[in-house]
Amino acid sequence: MKICIDAREVREVTTGLGRYALNLVRGIAAIDRKNEYVLLRRASYPYPLVIQENFTEVSVPYGISTVRNIFTGAEVINAIQADIYHALFHLVPIGVRAKQIVVTLHDLIWKDHPGLSYDVFWRRQLVHNVVCPFIGKAITTADHVIAISESTRQAALARYPLPPDHITVIHHGVDPVFYAGTPFPCMPEICEGRRFIFSLGNSRPYKNIPRLIQAFSAIVPHHPDLFLVICGRGDGYSSLVQLARNLGIAQNVRFTKQLSDAEVRACFANAL
Repeated sequence: MKICIDAREVREVTTGLGRYALNLVRGIAAIDRKNEYVLLRRASYPYPLVIQENFTEVSVPYGISTVRNIFTGAEVINAIQADIYHALFHLVPIGVRAKQIVVTLHDLIWKDHPGLSYDVFWRRQLVHNVVCPFIGKAITTADHVIAISESTRQAALARYPLPPDHITVIHHGVDPVFYAGTPFPCMPEICEGRRFIFSLGNSRPYKNIPRLIQAFSAIVPHHPDLFLVICGRGDGYSSLVQLARNLGIAQNVRFTKQLSDAEVRACFANAL
């Protein structure tokens, strides 16, 4: 069987979707040397996703969540002639031909809250008017949908006329680096010797980081030695820095570059 897995959410900068995609394909490789796998990857990603005899990779110059992929991505996928095409994001290009199509549904934020998708107005409009209709199409026309939580499954069933057995919940796993038995590294210098609250993730509006900073500003007068450490890709940092300055707590808010997995684990374990 030839299985095409669309792993283009793996990027040079680590994201939650990218971590899911990378660990999924490597987990499959560890248990299956029989079926043939073709992985779609971003051309800009500098490393092979899987090195194994039954795995090949096809580089694509645009991402899975782009408008270009929606309208032209089928050409790349159809050339593979896959028995199964598995999109690890909730968009499927128009005209994909595969015997079976599987879609992973992470959430319905773009559908339910398009205004919280991006800070920039034109990008919000693009998501709402162009991309969102194709999310529903991908979910309803796929042969099967994998939801990453029961909450996501129930939200999809409530919104779309789907039979309950159309969506299966498969929860995310945990990378072994986060297990209690692994050794602790040194704490990031920015956290060393401090009492801190830790926030991890991107800074898009739906993450509500400004509200976190505002809430923290109410705590600082009572706990002047407390720090808020915000870790992520760096998108939106400039406006968040300005917010901390306006609230008079800039000296207590620290923004980090991306941390290693081991450093993130240390921060989770030591944060208040």
